[in-house]
Amino acid sequence: VIFELKKTTLRENEDLSSYFERIVLRINEAIDLLAKKKIDLWNGGMNAIIGCVRDNELIITQTGKISGYLFRKDKISTITESHRVEIPSHPLKTFINVTSGQVIKSDRIFFANNDFFNCISLDRARSYLTKNSPTGAAAEIFKNFHGNNNSFDINAILIGISDLSTKDDEALPDIVYIDQKNETLKKFWCDKCQPFLNLLLKLVKKFSHKSAKTLIEGSKEINEKCQPIFSDFLKKAKAYPLINQKEKKPSTHFNEFLKKNKSIRINDFRATDQKPSSNANNFNKYLNSVLSIIMVIFRKKTRLYLYIVPIIILSIFIINNIKHKNQTRSSAKQEQELILTYDKANDLFEKAKQDKSLGKNDYLAEYTDALNLANTAKNSSTNKDKAIALIQDIRGLLDQEIKAYRLPNPDQNFTFGENITHMQIIGSIIYGINDDGKIYQFDTRDHQSNLVASISKDKGKIISVTKSESQNMLFLYTDQAVIFSYDINTKIPTVLTLADGQTTWEKANQIAAFSTNIYLLDTSNNMIWRHSLVDNVYSKGSKYFSKTTDLSNVVNFAIDGNIYLLQKSGSIQKYARGGLDQNFSITNILGTNKTIEDPTQIFASEDSNYLYIVDKKLNRIIQADKFGEFVGQYMLDDIIIDDLVINTKIKKYWVLSGSKIYEGNLQ
Repeated sequence: VIFELKKTTLRENEDLSSYFERIVLRINEAIDLLAKKKIDLWNGGMNAIIGCVRDNELIITQTGKISGYLFRKDKISTITESHRVEIPSHPLKTFINVTSGQVIKSDRIFFANNDFFNCISLDRARSYLTKNSPTGAAAEIFKNFHGNNNSFDINAILIGISDLSTKDDEALPDIVYIDQKNETLKKFWCDKCQPFLNLLLKLVKKFSHKSAKTLIEGSKEINEKCQPIFSDFLKKAKAYPLINQKEKKPSTHFNEFLKKNKSIRINDFRATDQKPSSNANNFNKYLNSVLSIIMVIFRKKTRLYLYIVPIIILSIFIINNIKHKNQTRSSAKQEQELILTYDKANDLFEKAKQDKSLGKNDYLAEYTDALNLANTAKNSSTNKDKAIALIQDIRGLLDQEIKAYRLPNPDQNFTFGENITHMQIIGSIIYGINDDGKIYQFDTRDHQSNLVASISKDKGKIISVTKSESQNMLFLYTDQAVIFSYDINTKIPTVLTLADGQTTWEKANQIAAFSTNIYLLDTSNNMIWRHSLVDNVYSKGSKYFSKTTDLSNVVNFAIDGNIYLLQKSGSIQKYARGGLDQNFSITNILGTNKTIEDPTQIFASEDSNYLYIVDKKLNRIIQADKFGEFVGQYMLDDIIIDDLVINTKIKKYWVLSGSKIYEGNLQ
């Protein structure tokens, strides 16, 4: 494995995923070659991870019984999946699970074999990793196993994501062995404490020397005042002789001598009959430095600063105190307003219930206004719980009136790749495509996602995706009028050609498929182009409309045998066999918002009797029957709908919001 990694180099202008695919292919081929020589490398016991990282992009593959997790703040995401069988079906499939994504600063990536999680739970590991630095987490895990007499077969890798400029908070060996002995106290002192103290002492000596030299040379007044103090002190401190008797100088000539010999230190010239010791010299240096600094501070010229500094500190204290009081007063005023808002919401809710019982028509608007007030009041620290309970009561009654259904658990979501822009679902698998042409799949049964394929950018950026369940195909349309077909069985994308051998199709805004036909919505030419599959080749495009039709305001379309055109205004045009149904429209939408404010997507299927329209501005999905009668609406509080897929057979829908997927039930 290492040999193949070393010899596989990154080519010029090659993206990371292509480079990694070549690495994995070469390693699998090398393992297959060994297998043909009767050298069995795995036998169900090979646990390995191979990965590449560049900037903040990470891509990995693994084999064996390994679990990998991404810890981002308090959330956990699974990034690897152990083989469900003991032995790979073929050596060429040793490394097949590929996962990629973006990492950010402070992420923790953790890999471990199954034996590790038999001893430490995932939640406990999360606690170690999120509350400590990477090295600190490793130390905590080490403590958990160290000294335990039980035998463990444990392997783990912990990776902390940080900036290149960030230095490690502490150094640890590459591998920590659980069964190694703890360091003795003596070894700890010699290896850790003593070097640190020696370095600290050197720094103090250097600072003291420079300070004393600078202050003594620059201040005649300090020298004159320090000399009597030191002389008196030295008479009492007989244990610390400070100067050699041979070098004794009269105190009156002390300053004159320093002027001529500026490089000589002051503690070399003190009256004593004994030879100075190194300890005495060091002590004198420190004492001299401290006293000199004190004398400088209390000089007449610098005494003013002694008054200014307390005044500045006092001013800062007063200003902060005033700010704190203003903030407290503002917070108290805001809290009082929130309390009054809660009371208004509660009173308006009671009035709405009375108006409903009296048969008045304004109760729906009152329900809505009361709900808005309650949402504001939940910011109160005093009435937060009451406001949340009131919101639930109002929504319960309001949703019954407007036939609204909400996500039962809006906090539950699943990670699905990075920068996904389009989704389609075939069976139980959701396929997502991002701006880089990477295709991810998300299994709705176990909620796991994987990178399965990648499309080159040289054919343009993907702007629309559709599916054909009868052919088990995805069709991906690019801004260069090229269509890729992706076979979900072989997981291979190929450029789709027309009958005349051309690879360029009509310019279009959106692609759709029905049965074996492909439809292209061309709003610039006010036409829908239809391509039929004949002898496994698609025919040249034919016009769907027999006469000119204005499609300039169409934002999306869907096909179930009939064609539904979703307009910017929220209205829908229904065409059957090329003819417009003049009587079709969406009617009787319940609630205060009776129109579709910001339509972005329409869904229709021959397996369902309903249409589904996304209203992005109000974060809702309108459900209507195929005669245009309103049936219900699915509300997603605070969740922006970027894309929608529906499986009418199992009555579920999935909403893409950012990089997250939310799952809900159809009624």
